Amino acid sequence: MHITINLYNFKVNSISGNGSITIGEAVHNSHSSKIKSQGVNSSYGDLSNNEAMMENIYIDPDVNDQTDIGNADSANIGLPNLKLGEF
Repeated sequence: MHITINLYNFKVNSISGNGSITIGEAVHNSHSSKIKSQGVNSSYGDLSNNEAMMENIYIDPDVNDQTDIGNADSANIGLPNLKLGEF
């Protein structure tokens, strides 16, 4: 089946953290980002061009805060399998 998505105007004011924009069908299963970036991307008005000035001068050798230990995939590991209505 052919799917057509017509996108005439699309405006995003802010995306933070581990946010994503999906147009069309997609599946996200605890996606994570392991990159820290510093910089700014400015657009003034609806018809102005974007200007991105990014420079990664912040080096984070301690990757302990970038782990997958507490993600949604491992939240229920080790719990007993209870059927509906059991205690």
